[in-house]
Amino acid sequence: MSGGQIVMTLQQLLYFREVVETQHFTQAAQNLYVSQSALSYSIQSLEREIGVPLFIRRKSDKNVKLTVYGKAFLPYCRQAIEALEAGRDELNRMRNPQSGVVSIIYSYINCHKLIPDIFNQFYDENDYGDISVQFAVNHEKTKVESEVIYGNADLGFACTVSYDGLEMVPIAWQELVLMLPAKHPLAKKKVLTLEDIKDEMMISYYPDSNLYAWISEMYRQSGLKLNPAENFNDWSSRMTHVALNLGVAISPMIPVDPHLIAVRKLDHPMNKRKIYMFWPVERDLSPAAEYVKDYCIEWSLKKYGKSLMG
Repeated sequence: MSGGQIVMTLQQLLYFREVVETQHFTQAAQNLYVSQSALSYSIQSLEREIGVPLFIRRKSDKNVKLTVYGKAFLPYCRQAIEALEAGRDELNRMRNPQSGVVSIIYSYINCHKLIPDIFNQFYDENDYGDISVQFAVNHEKTKVESEVIYGNADLGFACTVSYDGLEMVPIAWQELVLMLPAKHPLAKKKVLTLEDIKDEMMISYYPDSNLYAWISEMYRQSGLKLNPAENFNDWSSRMTHVALNLGVAISPMIPVDPHLIAVRKLDHPMNKRKIYMFWPVERDLSPAAEYVKDYCIEWSLKKYGKSLMG
């Protein structure tokens, strides 16, 4: 081994590591998509450079084994490769600090239109580099808030006004409408009040949902008693029961078959409520998630102005 400066290439280190992991020159060459002669030449050049043999080669043994020098060299080889890969990743991050995956969870009944409205525009307006947004749709009773708190999602969207451990900002208005069987006598009217449906059975969401609480407060403010027919964890079951003429439902506007369900405006001071976006208080968002969060807030301000702030 010469006492001068050692010059070895990243390719040599990668080839060395691959032979170590496969214990076979032929397999290593196949994995690296190079010829076996090119691989062998690179390893031999590395051995000449450092002045010691790295592998024990026996014609009778198809597998190769590390020499004592190879075993000593291996951890430094791996550290060098990892350091270079970390440096590459850091440069990529510096070049595009917003790169990364952003996970979003929302309930279908609240955001089936809002999420496409925001993110179709998000993708159309500019080139957002390496940001990848993943969506999880909650159809049933799972709390989207908990998913964000536990780190299963970066951002969440729901009509929850406040929740411990989350910071929330109003992002959109949601109109509540009345869903009733298409052949119901009240379907002839374009606008209905709670007084009109006071004797109707209400097909509701589960009692601890924020929609159930909101509807209950609507009835309380009107001096009426809510007549719950049956409670469900998902929107599709509610709409099916409305279509079967088993009751009516107060709901955000969602797609329904007009031959089965009539959608009518509801005249009430609480017929609009806010949809909130939220994120964890005690966990920092990634730069990509911060970017998406800020985009959503900017989108909201452009669409609604300051009307949501009150």
